[in-house]
Amino acid sequence: MIEPIDKRVKITSGEHAGRYIGPNFGGGLVTNPEMQADMPRKIVGTKYSSYSQVKAATKYNATSGSTAQQELRLAGIESTLEPV
Repeated sequence: MIEPIDKRVKITSGEHAGRYIGPNFGGGLVTNPEMQADMPRKIVGTKYSSYSQVKAATKYNATSGSTAQQELRLAGIESTLEPV
């Protein structure tokens, strides 16, 4: 059985608390006005960036979400898996 991709990782500690994770944002042209107002921020020590907009964050299944949480934990950041 395939796990549903129905979770997002929300940061609960540190300077990124309250934001969601997604792929590392490398810059470039951003045309979404919501993202322009609050750009993604790189999470030092990980391959992720934090996003204020939940719809911009990556969706995970429980297994891949837990893997992402483990990487964040190694960088000293606590998080939770939230349903989409």
